[in-house]
Amino acid sequence: MARIVKRTGVRVPRSYLLRVSCGYQNGKQQTHAITWRPPQDMSERQADRMAGRVAADFERTMHRGSVLNPSNPTLAEFCAEYLDWKRPTLSASGLRYQQETLNRLILPALGNVRLLDLQPVHIQRFLNELQERPRAGGGKLAASSVMRYFTVLKSVLATAYKLGYNAQSPSDAARLTLPGIAERETEVFSEAETAVLLSALEHEPLQWQLLVNLAIVTGARRGELCALRWENIDLPRSCIRILCSCCRAPGGTVEVKEPKTRKSVRTVTFDAQCDVLLRQWRAAQGEAADWLFPRADGNPISPGSVSAWFSRFLARHGLPHRCFHALRHTSGTLLLLRGVNIKTVASRLGHTQLSTVNRYVHALEQADRTAASAFDALRAELCPPEEDEFSQ
Repeated sequence: MARIVKRTGVRVPRSYLLRVSCGYQNGKQQTHAITWRPPQDMSERQADRMAGRVAADFERTMHRGSVLNPSNPTLAEFCAEYLDWKRPTLSASGLRYQQETLNRLILPALGNVRLLDLQPVHIQRFLNELQERPRAGGGKLAASSVMRYFTVLKSVLATAYKLGYNAQSPSDAARLTLPGIAERETEVFSEAETAVLLSALEHEPLQWQLLVNLAIVTGARRGELCALRWENIDLPRSCIRILCSCCRAPGGTVEVKEPKTRKSVRTVTFDAQCDVLLRQWRAAQGEAADWLFPRADGNPISPGSVSAWFSRFLARHGLPHRCFHALRHTSGTLLLLRGVNIKTVASRLGHTQLSTVNRYVHALEQADRTAASAFDALRAELCPPEEDEFSQ
């Protein structure tokens, strides 16, 4: 059992020395010890109880053969190491977002707390403060924004746990009260809106006709379309090979990176209309072209430029404003409405889990209502209502 020594003093903040025996080696007892300091506003009774929990976690960790990193840095000191660990796996935009979130929100609130001293009460207090934080446009931060910031902090603390800096992660959701997020309705274009959109698209430059048609037919993400090269297009087999994705890097440049998930690397077949547009665009670009959708300087087009053009296009033709990603959701919805099985839809969209496609369940509900209406029409044809004798 772990030994707990409570230490108090006038000049020294109260703390607890937690010591665990790990058996004997060469006749000498092997022990490991850590110092835990409770928050200043925690009562004496609460601190004693929490010290017991930390000691129990520490003892379990030692018995599993894992030794905590003895340096016990502050959260701010560890974040420098964390970003170095994450740099190879994050895109430039993802790394920049995490750095900004840490520097602007997390480190000013928690940066001076040492990892072994960081408790769920610190995290809960931080979340509560975020929920009361005013927004620039008025009001308070949305619950979805709070959860995005919490995700960054949770990633930092999970990495610290993996590297042996603490015996447990204080960001365990089971020990926190998280803000509730209202489920957002998935943005899609209806069948009628899609027909109007495709009709209006015929008056746009060939490049945009091709890009939007590919988005609807293949369900590819915006960044995946921007990263397409002609070597990824197999015209004889009418399919495209999605291998990369584009994102905006610092300085306005475009970075080509690995796609979102392992399942995002995929081959997707396109229809006859896309085949015609691809051949026309190939002839217009010439055989020496590399990127399918290049900028004037020869680099791939920026995903932000695609979204900006799409917003202007919808406004010009009186279509409801929806983000470019809505075309991906529209692709999945239209396939389900046409009876394509959910596994095939998930494969075409590059979803890792079938459950992700459940966001399109409204399409199945609409199809079900349409099927019921068909029976009404059939019943009216087979069993017309009898004429009332008074109507003659």
